[in-house]
Amino acid sequence: MIENNTKRFKKRLMKAAIKGCDVTKADLKGKSRKRHLARTRQALMVLLYENTNMPLPDVGQVFNRDHTTVLHAVKIREDLKPWMKIIREYYYKDEMKWY
Repeated sequence: MIENNTKRFKKRLMKAAIKGCDVTKADLKGKSRKRHLARTRQALMVLLYENTNMPLPDVGQVFNRDHTTVLHAVKIREDLKPWMKIIREYYYKDEMKWY
């Protein structure tokens, strides 16, 4: 069971990725292996895994993927930094609207 803060974080993170990386929610959960979609999806997996207490299988389930896919994303974290930076920027930009 995912706690409320984790659900809210996940929702806001997905929203930031959609805005910042020019993808749709369907793209993030879809089967496409196009580089920009896959990298965005992998960056989200890493951010979710590292910033929540969600286990690998739960993170994978968010994107209709296996836990080993999430593990791979965590291993290639360095390659995902540009995507993670964009997602973080849009995440915090959205957060600032509340103040």
